[in-house]
Formats: sequence, structure tokens, C-alpha cells
Amino acid sequence: MDRWANPTGHDCQGPGSQPQLLIADEPASMVDASLRVTVLNEMMDLRKQHKMSIVFITHDLGQAYYMSDRVLVMYHGQIVEQVPVEEVLLQLQHDYTKRTMSDVPLLHGRQSMLQKAD
Repeated sequence: MDRWANPTGHDCQGPGSQPQLLIADEPASMVDASLRVTVLNEMMDLRKQHKMSIVFITHDLGQAYYMSDRVLVMYHGQIVEQVPVEEVLLQLQHDYTKRTMSDVPLLHGRQSMLQKAD
């Protein structure tokens, strides 16, 4: 992952300390599809190796599902859902989240992810 690190990044924790939090804002959105999984796997390896947390910001629900333990959905700057990733299809409360999940395209069939969870 070092090859993607910002060379002008700031170390706010001091020398010798390990980072505890990585904020990743759309880290794989502009990466070629053939490298996307590599970037995501590198981030997961970093998380394990350094025992850090990652705030993974994305509009890609597949990436969110792949990377996350918990999913938080924001609407107009407010958190409207917060569920474990395994329950993201089962405990949808907010209309925005329901609409978002029903719009996810499927490779097989026309049934939405939300309908499939029912």
C-alpha cells in the first residue's frame, strides 16, 4: 500500500507510533477494475497488520460490503442507518437506504437485492 501513500502526508502521531485509524475516501473509485481488488486487499492487510480501524467512504455498495464490519448510511449529511454488514439487507429502516438497496443492479434476474432479502 506504500506505493499509493501520499508522499506529502502528515504524521500527527509522532515517530515510531503506529496509526490507529485510516480514513479512506473512495480509495478504489478511480482505479482500473483489474487493480481494484488488489487495492482493497492491501487495505485489509494493513488493517490486520497494524490493528487499525478504517473509515471506508464509498458510494459502491459492493465495496462497502466487502470491506466493512458495519455499514453506516448517510443522507443529507446525517447518519440514517447503522447496522452490521451481515444485516444490511435485513434491518433497513430509512426510506433512502431502502431505495438505494433496491437500485443495486443484479447480474442474474431482475429481482432487487431488497426483494431478494425478503
